[in-house]
Amino acid sequence: MRDEIQQDMIAAMKAQAKERLEALRYLWSLIRNAEIDAKGNLADEQVMKVIQTEVKKRKEAIEQMKQGGRDELASEEEVKLKVLMEFLPEQMREGEISELVNQIISEQQTKDFGTIMREVMKKAAGKADGKMVSEVVKAKISLSL
Repeated sequence: MRDEIQQDMIAAMKAQAKERLEALRYLWSLIRNAEIDAKGNLADEQVMKVIQTEVKKRKEAIEQMKQGGRDELASEEEVKLKVLMEFLPEQMREGEISELVNQIISEQQTKDFGTIMREVMKKAAGKADGKMVSEVVKAKISLSL
């Protein structure tokens, strides 16, 4: 994954895609900082976690900027978010998450929010947004009570 990001940076430089290059350089710096902290190169799973964390931060920032009336800054963040999303696996849709939650509830025979969330996030393995999973689990638990 590191090589793919580097190749994309080179391609963005050649194409003079300023916004894309800026987003890729920022991502690369996050990865390098994580590698310094880890005292070695990161595995693909660890790189994925760095990207997921940054995607979450970007989504929250976009939401706050829109609430604050800063639409021009929000659109810049959306461009960066789009670049970051390219490196994540395709995200699960709400229906798929709902099916997975139903499956886990029937397997585990539990209505415990924490247990269900942990199992869903384990099985989704970076393919599902935690906020959406949380909403689906809360809805399923409240329906079954």
